[in-house]
Amino acid sequence: MKKIICFGDSNTYGYNPKDGSRYPKSIRWTGLLSKNLENKYTVVEAGLNDRNCFINHQGGALYVGHSAILDYLDNDISLIVFALGINDLQFKYNVNLDDFKTGLLYTLNKIKLYKKILLCPPCLTKDVLYGNFAHQFDIKSIEKSKKLSEIYKEISKKTNSDFIDLNNIVKVSPIDGLHLDPVQHRLIANCLTEKILSMENL
Repeated sequence: MKKIICFGDSNTYGYNPKDGSRYPKSIRWTGLLSKNLENKYTVVEAGLNDRNCFINHQGGALYVGHSAILDYLDNDISLIVFALGINDLQFKYNVNLDDFKTGLLYTLNKIKLYKKILLCPPCLTKDVLYGNFAHQFDIKSIEKSKKLSEIYKEISKKTNSDFIDLNNIVKVSPIDGLHLDPVQHRLIANCLTEKILSMENL
């Protein structure tokens, strides 16, 4: 059976902002997508907490999108759902938006031979400044996150990727200003299911 790779960070992994646990498969969007498409595709859940898109990470290659994605590539892939980028806005990296654009394009070019859906992450909110991730994100991170939608849309055209702006679908949890509650996971799964089933030559 053909595969769909869902490649991303903690919101792909299914991080629960209430307690830091992982949502069960019946709640996280990748698991729901798998159930929705179980007779058509094998959905591979490839999310990892704190994974960057393009910036080097002290945890090694597994935490860097442009290197980690290579381990998932094979001839059975019909689609890659790509959901990375928000962690590159952590203040310790001090990335500017031009560098972000360059890094996102570089990473997506690693999978240029595959059909892709590029997911723009939902914007951070000020709640992130007072929650468990205040040591990683600041007000500049929030402001940069508001600019990502136009960047992802532009890069999707350059890389011939389909594009979904999650800001039009979900909102991050007020608990930490970064992660998603169960309702938001279901909204993503439903949106992707509809999108994937409508795609031609998949």
